[in-house]
Amino acid sequence: MPVDAGGAVSLKEGVMGGSEYFSLFASEGDFSVEARLQGGGAVAGRRADAGVLSSLLKAPPCSLTFDDYPHDVVRYEIDPANKTLLIHARPQGAALSKNQMLYERYLELVRSEIEEFGVKPTAIPHLMGRLGELYCALAVRGTLADLTNQPGFDVETPEGKKISVKTTAQVSGFVSISASTLQKADELMLVQYFNGQITTIFYGSVSKAVTGTRMYEGRYELDIGRARKLAALPD
Repeated sequence: MPVDAGGAVSLKEGVMGGSEYFSLFASEGDFSVEARLQGGGAVAGRRADAGVLSSLLKAPPCSLTFDDYPHDVVRYEIDPANKTLLIHARPQGAALSKNQMLYERYLELVRSEIEEFGVKPTAIPHLMGRLGELYCALAVRGTLADLTNQPGFDVETPEGKKISVKTTAQVSGFVSISASTLQKADELMLVQYFNGQITTIFYGSVSKAVTGTRMYEGRYELDIGRARKLAALPD
């Protein structure tokens, strides 16, 4: 559980469904509760007791409703010393719209590099990697990891599952997956760029993805053809 420099505990959005802000919190309690909404909008402060916060730590709601307006929770910040809970939220659909816009920009940039400048798709791995991550985030309606190149995973689903995304422009061959960080992900998505489009080759559990996979120098080598066959098998 990450703790910032001020000692506040930061929680990513969790696995519970949506809750109503004014029903979840009360007018009395030892902890003060404040909500900060992306794009503005005043929200009355609430209170919470230790029992409510204990439940919140175990399974924080991934969305909250404010006066009938649904919001996705970006993060929770609990400061035990000052007995405060700060909730950061954004209107539902805001992240999805932003990712869609970025995806289209990256896709156009990749196409321009290839079609106008003659760059081979395999020569722009950074652009391909980000394009694949945005594609995945849109496919699962998830959010990108907070940090670029965050070890272990790239996208988080609304249910809290972490996805490692691998993007390839190869038709055959294999993709390399670090064994040292893969345990930090729940699922793996392998996507392919071909003829100007992105498609999913494999999406499933990490354990399924690496079953029977060759390892070389601490990295799994997942054959693209094998990944297609694995995708057709049940988990």
